[in-house]
Amino acid sequence: MRSLARACLDALIAYGQIYMYVPDQRIDEPGPGHPERLCADGPLTETERALSRQLEGRGGRIRNVRKQR
Repeated sequence: MRSLARACLDALIAYGQIYMYVPDQRIDEPGPGHPERLCADGPLTETERALSRQLEGRGGRIRNVRKQR
């Protein structure tokens, strides 16, 4: 019974792949044009450097860069 269920499941998966293409996705970085993708043509801001240090475990305090009224 288990082999019959597995065969049916494999057939349904194969049938679904004919009508729906699922591309391989890389999960190590956002895709091209994604808003979270880093722009390589400029240096990091002070806030971005502090966030990078925090992610690397070196500390770093994020200062509020908004102008005070």
